[in-house]
Amino acid sequence: MSYLASRIIRSSHKFLINKNVAQLVQVQKMFFASNQDKYKSAFEFLKEEMEKSKSSQTTIQYEPSIPQEELSTMNNLRKSIQQDIDLGRFQKALENSLQYVEKVKKHYGVNHPATFSAINNLALVFKITGDLESAQALYEKVLEGYSNMFGRDHPSTLVVIQNLANLYKQQKMYDKSLYLFEEVLAYKDQQSDVDKGEIALCMSQMAACLRELKKYDDSIVVLEKALNILIERYGEVNTLTATCQNSLGLTYKKAGKYNKSEEMYLKSLKTREELLPADHPHIIASKHNLGELYIELNQTEKAQEYFIDAMESIKRMEESNQN
Repeated sequence: MSYLASRIIRSSHKFLINKNVAQLVQVQKMFFASNQDKYKSAFEFLKEEMEKSKSSQTTIQYEPSIPQEELSTMNNLRKSIQQDIDLGRFQKALENSLQYVEKVKKHYGVNHPATFSAINNLALVFKITGDLESAQALYEKVLEGYSNMFGRDHPSTLVVIQNLANLYKQQKMYDKSLYLFEEVLAYKDQQSDVDKGEIALCMSQMAACLRELKKYDDSIVVLEKALNILIERYGEVNTLTATCQNSLGLTYKKAGKYNKSEEMYLKSLKTREELLPADHPHIIASKHNLGELYIELNQTEKAQEYFIDAMESIKRMEESNQN
């Protein structure tokens, strides 16, 4: 991975020997500061954004005659993009996404839903790789195209608005992000056929903006409602439920409600450990969050335990990426 990440792994050996919690916290923060955008984008939002973006492809205005060999190449490219992202091969995913967009443009034309859908997914890959300016330009281009083609309240348009809201949030443009989330929720509330799970996910993302704006009580109200919807829709043991619990745990902590924060963090970690690979970034993040919470509660031994576990996972993950 990056030179910084390699330095973190080398430094972790000394910290693990000394078991210096303060230093472990700094190492953890360095790792997540350099990687959180990639992992968050890749693993937390990818499936929902990619799946929802497929809705635009069901509104094809015409089906051009594509040679079977070319169609097979396009389908393989699309599968490769998904696999590359799942495996953290973000640069390869970007290369394939650029190639896929050009092929779709060639066969469908520039102003076609299939092209806009491909560009929307390309924007997501740019976001994963940290090129937020390119992602923003593409999302805004797709939003303009879908708005002109379908209207602002069309499901495909709302997907892009939500994607752009998440990007603004990542860019710390919280007021602009919040405005777009509220717009999406207002439209979804008027539509009877919208999946409640989609509404809950949008609420969770909006609540993160409220938290960053230090509106903790408002954020908690939104997250608690979203969590109830997710549990009803997907059940307790589900990665989306766990993500919401983790977010609620962080908001409780910011609000000084440490017991509730611990409860949510532990529930989230338990689910993630049950459903995800041992060294998955979400599990590392959960252990990191618990470590920071216990530091704040002056429970040094517990904090040290979670930080050391997280650092061992980071070390294994980096070694695996290098092989």
